Amino acid sequence: MGIRSLNSKARLHGRGVTRQRGVTLIDLMVGIVIGLLIVAVCVAALMISRGTSGTITDAAGLAQQGAYAMRTLGSQLRQAGSLYLNPNPKNDADPFLARAQFEFPEDAGTPATADQMLSGTPTTLTTGFSNYYPAGSLFSANTDQLTANCVGTSPTAANDLIQSIFELDAATHELKCKAAGGAAQVVVRNVANFRLRYLVQTFPAARQPKIAYVTDTAGWTDANWAQVQGVEVCLELYGNEVTTVPSGSTYIGCDGTAIDMTTVMHMTFRSVFQLRSRSTL
Repeated sequence: MGIRSLNSKARLHGRGVTRQRGVTLIDLMVGIVIGLLIVAVCVAALMISRGTSGTITDAAGLAQQGAYAMRTLGSQLRQAGSLYLNPNPKNDADPFLARAQFEFPEDAGTPATADQMLSGTPTTLTTGFSNYYPAGSLFSANTDQLTANCVGTSPTAANDLIQSIFELDAATHELKCKAAGGAAQVVVRNVANFRLRYLVQTFPAARQPKIAYVTDTAGWTDANWAQVQGVEVCLELYGNEVTTVPSGSTYIGCDGTAIDMTTVMHMTFRSVFQLRSRSTL
């Protein structure tokens, strides 16, 4: 009994050893293929997420730049041509009958002209307005705290001309701004196009004003600029990320034409700013 029992156990033990086989080559290849498929799906999802994230970031950046450029242009345009109102001029003998007067700004001792208050071309714009608050006024003891041009320069004396000059640098694709006689500073980069149109008011008949868009301002005089009631600003910006939009996608540029946008993202910003100093009647 003892020998037969030992032989049975040995046979069972041997049979168990033969049944514990390792992984075959086919099993290994199937596992590798499944792993590679999982990795490929994860990489594809990661690339799609990266592209979507890049596009969203690019679009947000362009929107911020466009909003900043329009805010900078608008803050100067809305003030263009406005003058300091002196409610107590000292040229009347009777102070109770003193008339309120507009004091025209002066630049280096020379009275400013209308084209210094507003002038431009389809790609350049000059705005100017008076420094309203003299030093020691009710609002501030320092004029530098109240008014400034597009580069942050404040006037040095009351009633000085505050001027900003915007221009497109086609070589660097940058919209720049400078003060008269100063160095230009970049307002926004990646500019594909920058165009200006001027809203001119005429009176074909009595009390019937008419507004017309004008682009060509060559040869304009002070009388022409005095008729401008507002300025339309159009700005095209392009991004840095390659877009994944369908083939044939276009956008409408500042010139009114359809432009291909399948290479990089483009955005067009358009605003009309009315001059506060001009009446609509």
